[in-house]
Amino acid sequence: ATTAAAARADPSSSDASPAPPAPPEPPTPPEPPRELRLDVEVYKQDKTFVAKAPLSVRLDVTLGALKEAIALNTKGALPPHRQRLEYKERPIDAPDEVMLTGVIGVPEGDHVVLKLTIMDERPGET
Repeated sequence: ATTAAAARADPSSSDASPAPPAPPEPPTPPEPPRELRLDVEVYKQDKTFVAKAPLSVRLDVTLGALKEAIALNTKGALPPHRQRLEYKERPIDAPDEVMLTGVIGVPEGDHVVLKLTIMDERPGET
């Protein structure tokens, strides 16, 4: 009579026959790190729109790794030192070892729009 006692103790159940207990949940394997889908909107310094580049990165990506991924995605045309990233109109000025989610927070969905301004090559930089 434990189920009847449990049904009486649980105010949410009606006087109808109690629902059978749910089967135990199977242990869930650890989730692989989720990915973030980025749309990187690329602009020149004069604010001219250049391109929109979709990019998928791990949720735990650092800013340095993100800039490297953008450099690879552009076949080296945009080396990290020429990338200035913004999120929601605010510059991302954190050091390269900081995780992207540490700066922008964990977004509600898995889709983020970043703005990238191509900085001019400064004399003396390669």
